[in-house]
Amino acid sequence: MRDVLRGNPLLVLVILFSLLLVSGYFGYRSLIEDRRQIVKTASLRLKDHVWLLQEQTERLFDAIDSTFLQLGLELEQGRLESMSDEQVRLAASRALVYLPALTNFMVLDATGDIRFALRQDSQFSNRQAMDHYARHCARADRVSFSTLPPEGYAPGLLIFSRRLGGVGEACKGMLVATVTPSSYYEQRPRSREGVDSVMLLTGDGEPLAAWPATLLQHGGGNFIPAMEKAVVPGRKASVTEGDNYTLVYAAVRYPLKFVLSVSMEGVLSDWQARRDWQTVLFVIFGVLGGWGTFAAYTQNRMLINAREAVIRREKDYRTLAENYPSGIIMLFDRSGRILIAAGQALESAGWSRGELEGRMLENALPPDVASLMAAHQGVVLSGMRTTFTVTVRGRVYQAHALPLLDDRGHVASGMAVFSDITMREEYESALRSAKEAAENANVLKGQFVANISHELRTPISGIMGITEVALNENPPQKWQRYFAIIKNVSDGLLAVINDVLDFSRIEAGKLTLVSRPYDLEEVLMDIWVSMRIKAEGKGVQLSFEMEQSVARRVEGDAGRLRQVLVNLLDNAIKFTESGGRVILSVFMAGGTGDVQQVAFSVSDTGIGIPADRLGDLFDSFSQVDGTLSRQHGGSGLGLAICKHLVEIMGGQLHVASILGKGSRFHFSLAMRALKPESEIRGEAGGEEDCANLPPLHILLAEDNELNREFLAYFLEDYGHVVLTAANGEEALECIFAGLVDIVLMDVQMPVVSGLEATQRVRVSDSFCRNIPIVALTAHAMAGDRERFLKGGMDDFVGKPVNKKELFAALTAAWNMASKRGWQGRRQRAA
Repeated sequence: MRDVLRGNPLLVLVILFSLLLVSGYFGYRSLIEDRRQIVKTASLRLKDHVWLLQEQTERLFDAIDSTFLQLGLELEQGRLESMSDEQVRLAASRALVYLPALTNFMVLDATGDIRFALRQDSQFSNRQAMDHYARHCARADRVSFSTLPPEGYAPGLLIFSRRLGGVGEACKGMLVATVTPSSYYEQRPRSREGVDSVMLLTGDGEPLAAWPATLLQHGGGNFIPAMEKAVVPGRKASVTEGDNYTLVYAAVRYPLKFVLSVSMEGVLSDWQARRDWQTVLFVIFGVLGGWGTFAAYTQNRMLINAREAVIRREKDYRTLAENYPSGIIMLFDRSGRILIAAGQALESAGWSRGELEGRMLENALPPDVASLMAAHQGVVLSGMRTTFTVTVRGRVYQAHALPLLDDRGHVASGMAVFSDITMREEYESALRSAKEAAENANVLKGQFVANISHELRTPISGIMGITEVALNENPPQKWQRYFAIIKNVSDGLLAVINDVLDFSRIEAGKLTLVSRPYDLEEVLMDIWVSMRIKAEGKGVQLSFEMEQSVARRVEGDAGRLRQVLVNLLDNAIKFTESGGRVILSVFMAGGTGDVQQVAFSVSDTGIGIPADRLGDLFDSFSQVDGTLSRQHGGSGLGLAICKHLVEIMGGQLHVASILGKGSRFHFSLAMRALKPESEIRGEAGGEEDCANLPPLHILLAEDNELNREFLAYFLEDYGHVVLTAANGEEALECIFAGLVDIVLMDVQMPVVSGLEATQRVRVSDSFCRNIPIVALTAHAMAGDRERFLKGGMDDFVGKPVNKKELFAALTAAWNMASKRGWQGRRQRAA
């Protein structure tokens, strides 16, 4: 048979033509049957849509009728004419919660006036509503779906109304609702599937609404023959007009007719396309044959080009890898086979191309490297980049792995770039060591500053105390001058130590603020009075100005504010010659609510500061020049500390200066103003506190003989009996013997420290465990006070000892212990 066909081409053509005719005949029969089924399906679909639209419309109408009934009863019971507009609005709003499809809703009273309207409806105006009321108020039925629109009303709305008042009674008002069917059907796309147009007619055939809305503008078609058959509710009729198939249905419960239409051209579009396709079947076969040949040729050409592109890309990758300095580049496929391995660091890692290329990762690499590569291989093949670090033969490599995509955007392979970061790791390790060393040095510096502070404050405390004792003894005039010089020098040395301590706290970040209520004017006046003595001694006029609008009672850290202003005023007086003037000004700079922005300014007519040195003025240990440093003294820390303190308090310290004419330092702080009756914690005075203390037996535990000497003098001068102890062991014996009322305990003493002695007293079962103990120490670093109070001490006095602070601390500790039930040494006898 094959030989026959090969030698008789005509037979082959006849057979092919016959097969084509037979296939065409059966295809034609199939097309005719398909068309009949498509038309039948379109008819059934329209019928289903009619039932669906009827059901949806009746649900809406029933919901409106139910709402009308509920709201009408409520308005009739509440007597609409006596209800306020707000009551009507609330009643209508409650009833409309479940009717989102309404276009508008109105409540009219017996006169036809509108008492409530959901919205202003341009399609159904107030005048038309009143016209609707006039036409329907006399009707006997209470609920009505109106097919009698008011005069001038354009189609597009369904109107519902309910007459208020019983049958036979006068009309007491009316409820009117309007619905836009087009928007109602647009919200239900299922109602339009397979339907080209929908019209809603009255029972008499007048159009009410349509979808699409433009259908009303063209008359909506001629449906009279069909409607004559559908006059009975519940019946339907169909009509074919041109290319359209139309179905008309009369509703059962409402005087409405639904008209649904579908274009047969659209329904049969697929069938016509299939018919046309079968008609040109032979042409398509020819085109497909030619296209197949061309596609095969094109595909073959694309495969050749792709193969050449892969070869070129592999060559480029290999060139890049072989010339990559201080690193290694590896390419691997999706199975984990190494395709390329090259780089100038390949040999230093102990590898070679022959050992790696063509082998699997787990077989070619050391186990630790292979496990890392395997862990990140999945990430790369999923299309993401990843980075990891690996160590090979003592060298540290940072690997950047990334996916390589083919022409279709799919991950074809992966690439790992290993960079030698051994030197960087060594540098980072050295930096970490240096950082740790610097931190350790900073800790040592803090310990050194604390120790130096303690060692300097202890002798200075003795010098200042003995000097004050000597001055109190009224020595000869000549000796008074010598003692005054000693006191001034000691005050200056103490100021330098305090500056160093504050600077150390600032560097360590441990300087904190103590916010409490205080009298701002009282603090400023105290500063002015104390600094005026120094100014007058030099022949400088010191003035103080404060605006009345600045609140007196504020909340903040009065001590730190005092420290800044005293430092600025001290500098201003120091660098102002005799006859000059220094002004302290305080004024309002703004604020909101109870937070006021208070500006502080210290200006002088002194020597001024060169413009090129203003930028270095707030640096640590900075002086304008060496001559001034020698002439006026100072450590160079004061302004640096002031700047940091102002910043910690939330401000910025600024300076303006003209050489030879003077300088002005100023800053502003946000302060919360307090009510005048707010409690102000004032500073206790020495004489006052001493008067509040009864004569006591005071234990002075101090290992420095000079400090014991002058402290005993101060205490005995006010009528107290002083017992002394040179170490903590002696202090404990005296306390447990019940010989004293209160203890002034040095923290750092030989044998037993003051802190340890205090803790022993507090944990003992002795009656004296509640004895008041005041810490006496030269430790002044951040956290020292809290540490001592936590250790059981009642208060804290720093060295050098200030007499006022000493008696204030004794009084506070005595009052605190009294609240605990302490009655003094006589408690032992009791």
